[in-house]
Amino acid sequence: GTTIAALVAIEPTLADLGNRLAIVSAATTYTVNVASDRDDGAAVFSLNRSSDGTSMRTCSVAGGAPRAGCAAGGWSYLRNTIAIDAQAKSVAVTAAEAMETCATDNNGSYAAANCGLADLVAIEPTLTDAGVRLAVGSTATGYGIAVASDRDGFAPNPAVTNAAPPMFTAPTAGVQFRLVRDATGATTRTCVVATGGNGGCSITGTW
Repeated sequence: GTTIAALVAIEPTLADLGNRLAIVSAATTYTVNVASDRDDGAAVFSLNRSSDGTSMRTCSVAGGAPRAGCAAGGWSYLRNTIAIDAQAKSVAVTAAEAMETCATDNNGSYAAANCGLADLVAIEPTLTDAGVRLAVGSTATGYGIAVASDRDGFAPNPAVTNAAPPMFTAPTAGVQFRLVRDATGATTRTCVVATGGNGGCSITGTW
């Protein structure tokens, strides 16, 4: 089988991985394992090529503890969820921009009577695409936005109260991204994961 030395001769930067890299190969198959360079070294990422030419990307964490970067469906799955989650974050930011425009048009007030979801969609029609994944709540001095990521099996119809601070319904599936502006003008971005791994939501619950 192919040796690490042979691969390093082709790609010298692999030498930087040291003993974190391991390979097992045969005539038509191979497995590459790389241990993450975290302090605990707990996560191992694997790429397996089968004899029919297909490949599978998996990862494991010592003790089964969750780690950012390793999802239950493997790291290909994680890449996909990160991309999907990025779209949900973009919706939240777009909704916040529409909310600011609405307040400008209403003497600085974010009150739901004038800056509800329908008003935001009128300002930014692309928000219609989020459908049942988007919810907003607001008072005269602040607002909250919730967006459910469009992962398979997401929990629709998030809810946000018209209160200060806004209250959110917790998701029963998938991940929910939140953006809050308080009366001082400070904004916070948080996320809550119910199922499917962190994806684009950091392990600290922020984005």
